[in-house]
Amino acid sequence: MCFYCRMRIFLIIIIISLITLTNSFSQNSKAKIAILIDDVGARTSTLTTFFQFNEKITFAVLPFLAKSKECNKIIQNSDYKSILHMPMESKNNKTLNERTKGMIKTGMSKQQIDLLLDSAIVNIGEKVDGFNNHIGSKFTSNAQSMFYLLSLAKQKELFFIDSNTYNRIGEDGVISNPEMAFSYKYARGLGIKTSFNSLFIDNLNTLENVEKVLLSAIDLAKEKGELIIIGHYRKNTANALNNVKNKMLAAGIEFVFVDELLE
Repeated sequence: MCFYCRMRIFLIIIIISLITLTNSFSQNSKAKIAILIDDVGARTSTLTTFFQFNEKITFAVLPFLAKSKECNKIIQNSDYKSILHMPMESKNNKTLNERTKGMIKTGMSKQQIDLLLDSAIVNIGEKVDGFNNHIGSKFTSNAQSMFYLLSLAKQKELFFIDSNTYNRIGEDGVISNPEMAFSYKYARGLGIKTSFNSLFIDNLNTLENVEKVLLSAIDLAKEKGELIIIGHYRKNTANALNNVKNKMLAAGIEFVFVDELLE
């Protein structure tokens, strides 16, 4: 066989091998979604429905509720993970600001913020590795306040998830330009492990709507490669997750904990 014939066959083999590898990668590569469930702590019973999901979920436990510590203990003794859902001042909800216990607010000193952060951690009990903001559109957009909080987080070796509550949020729960989240960028600048929320899945609290938004997250996750989405501690949200789980898995979604998507 001539030299050029051998070279031609060799090149064909290489091309076929590359095509096979590419197809194999496409089939095996998965888009990652981390589900974060906010506002846990009023009751333990709703955990039972969420636990039926049998895939990775991270729960954000709100301190100073009737069952905050008990919920956190159940979660951490299960196959799931929890973080602290730290109350922070809202820009537009004065009533919520006044009635939410343990809230950190703009204008507080670093020492005041430190005291409230420590109190929240003690209140939910167990080990706390990270936190996200409960409401907080005013606090998380204030550079001085976030500098105090993130400096404390760095000292305590806590990661931070920016819930993205101050960014423009559509009726479908999609956050405009989520990667521009101010506090997320600030945390990165300070060398803190961090990430951000891209989608609220249950702004409209009906089973049909939550299922619809969850399915829309598939294309968003495939576009971005990985995604954090936030839902709330509600039966509709838990049931919607259980109902669409198999469709999401079949579409190539891999469910991960939020600490697997930290930057």
